[in-house]
Amino acid sequence: MALITKVGDANMDVMSALITSLLRGCAEQSRTMVGQRLKLICADCLGALGAIDPSKVKGFSSMRFQIACSDDDLIFELIHKHLARSFRAAPDTIIQDSAALAIQELLKIAGCEASLDDNVVASTSQTIGKRLVKLPVSVVDGKYTELQGRGQRLWNRFSSYVKEIIAPCLTSRFQLPSVSDSTSSGPIYRPSMSFRRWIFFWIRKLTAHATGSRASIFYACRGIVRHDMQIAMYLLPYLVLNAVCDGTEEARCGITEEILSVLNAAASENSTDVVKGISSGHNEVCIQAVFTLLDNLGQWVDDVQQELSLSQSIQTSSSRQQALKSKEKTINLSSDSDQVLIQCKHVSELLAAIHKMTLARASFRCQAYARSLLYFESHVREKSGSFNPASEKSGLLFEDEDISFLMEIYSGLDEPDGLCGFASLRKSKSLQDHLLINKKAGNWAEVLTSCEQALQMEPTSVQRHSDVVNCLLNMCHLQATVTHVDGLISRIPKYQKTWCMQGVQAAWRLGRWDLMDEYLNGADEEGLVCSSSESNALFDMDVAKILQAIMKRDQFSVAKKITLSKQALIAPLAAAGM
Repeated sequence: MALITKVGDANMDVMSALITSLLRGCAEQSRTMVGQRLKLICADCLGALGAIDPSKVKGFSSMRFQIACSDDDLIFELIHKHLARSFRAAPDTIIQDSAALAIQELLKIAGCEASLDDNVVASTSQTIGKRLVKLPVSVVDGKYTELQGRGQRLWNRFSSYVKEIIAPCLTSRFQLPSVSDSTSSGPIYRPSMSFRRWIFFWIRKLTAHATGSRASIFYACRGIVRHDMQIAMYLLPYLVLNAVCDGTEEARCGITEEILSVLNAAASENSTDVVKGISSGHNEVCIQAVFTLLDNLGQWVDDVQQELSLSQSIQTSSSRQQALKSKEKTINLSSDSDQVLIQCKHVSELLAAIHKMTLARASFRCQAYARSLLYFESHVREKSGSFNPASEKSGLLFEDEDISFLMEIYSGLDEPDGLCGFASLRKSKSLQDHLLINKKAGNWAEVLTSCEQALQMEPTSVQRHSDVVNCLLNMCHLQATVTHVDGLISRIPKYQKTWCMQGVQAAWRLGRWDLMDEYLNGADEEGLVCSSSESNALFDMDVAKILQAIMKRDQFSVAKKITLSKQALIAPLAAAGM
């Protein structure tokens, strides 16, 4: 315990790196049994580490993602950090061949030849029966000339370890069968799609729309992105930026529609009080991928605007010699300032087309409360130019709906003072305000009183009945919870699934195994589910099923239920590890 609580300890750096690596392991989108087992082992390791204060973990602040780079830099990053790893650690020959094909094509694009590597030259000489002497020159028109081309410069940047891995690709002859990529109109994303399937189809569509010199780079990776999600996520910002900056208006509209389809699905799911069945958690990874993409695009706009401002100031206030000296420090823009301004305008229009409140609600759905607050602040600033509604200059008064949403955010951030402050913005506090404030303070008796008052005003509200049962559970009035649940099952049988899910939480804590079995059977049946009770009861449902298997002495079923429970918990960990 001293290892993880001592502030400033050198071991904390090791712990931070370990947590970051484990989260990335949970985010691995492998379809193989080994990959799935690896994710479970990473989750087990995180559980063994325990609850560590995130403020003490140093590994979560990653370096800025540099989209503005040359083609050679992109090829180097792809091979050195991604493709070499994928080729080396491929679980089967299909993935290994796909990685080798991508490396082979990228080396060809960069101008790398077999003569760059000693081992390749030696093996080639044995094949043709001649003895070659390796010299730092190449033969062109019968003369020895120094090799100073693009390929030589790129090859020299690789480490010896990477050179050893990719050297066979200098002479390989892999070919990927040409398949007509369908570019259907409309968004690809569907809530029922897996993250792997969605990201692959979107990248394939973006690759078909790619233009310019980078189109060949994207096309070279068309095979490996099906199997390696890390490479797919790395290429996504470059593909989107290429389509937005240099593509057609249709391509830009398609990207906007695709992003909005993901965010709207999340925002609508968050606002729905009643849903059918149990929603899967893989959509959180899709939403997090969109957030990362928008962050990268916004960063690119900021970098370009700063570069243009710096260039203008240099031209107006500095001499020509000073401008040449500072040129190396600036971002390498591919065209003149007018063209860059047009590209920056296209990206800014894409970001502006995505409503900040949609982003805020989608972030809240993913429990990314700090990000949700950030987007809501941006929304308020766009409306008034100020975040202070009490300011006379702002001319903005928060509506009750906005205050309620802010209080929900601050409730997730565990900010009780903020809750009280926002509640004071109303002319009079509502029952929902009292509920949130007392919940965060742990005053469940007060919460129960507020729930009873709300139930008197809405006696047929399923949500209010669910809130009352939740209060009884948090107050450890377990027998009262069972009695209340039995009454609700008989009075409102339409929502039997909801009541049984809440009854399970009390039954297994009471040790009423027969009652637990009865509630589990009711919870497994088809029916309407209140979203709030669903999110609260999922973990207890898994615990109850594990206990049920233990009571039956079914060792195989126990292991299976534990694995399923872990997999359900990995989804938010995977989103956090992206």
